[in-house]
Formats: sequence, C-alpha cells, structure tokens
Amino acid sequence: MIPFAGNFVTLPLNKQTAVITGAGSAEGIGFAVARRLHAAGVRVVITSTTDRIHARARELDAGGEGVLSFIATLPSKPTSRDLSIPCSRAQAVSTFW
Repeated sequence: MIPFAGNFVTLPLNKQTAVITGAGSAEGIGFAVARRLHAAGVRVVITSTTDRIHARARELDAGGEGVLSFIATLPSKPTSRDLSIPCSRAQAVSTFW
C-alpha cells in the first residue's frame, strides 16, 4: 500500500515499471518517489541530468535488477525516444510526449 493524501492506495504494483525523471538528488522528491515505488515492488527507471543518477540507482538496488538509470534531459523528442527504447525493454510505457 502507498500512502496518498492521508489515505492508502492499494494497487497491484509488483510487475509494474515506473519512469521517474529528476531523481538525481538524494534529498529530492523524484528520488523519494523512486524509493517508495521500488520499496512497493515496482521496477523503476530513473533519470537525471548528471551521472549522480547511477549512485541513486545503487542506493535503491545494489544488484541493479530492479532499477535502470540514465543521464538524460527530456525536453526534446530525440532524447525521449532514446530513453524509450531501453524502457520498453523493461516493459515500461514508451511514450514521453
């Protein structure tokens, strides 16, 4: 269960994949969301504009099986398409725009 606005949301989250952008800061909301979803059994794909995203991925899952990390700036369609290919292999939604 995930707390949501004071309530708990019960969803079958295992076997799901979530793409979280802006997850590079260990103290930021993006990484907090990634941490909660990963703890709930969701495979997460995290992005940041710097290589610190790989450190965040190791913090979530040292073995790397439940987390993919990418350095990316997503405002442009070409970058989003580049990210969508590995995400689709992880069974994620591959449309970002």
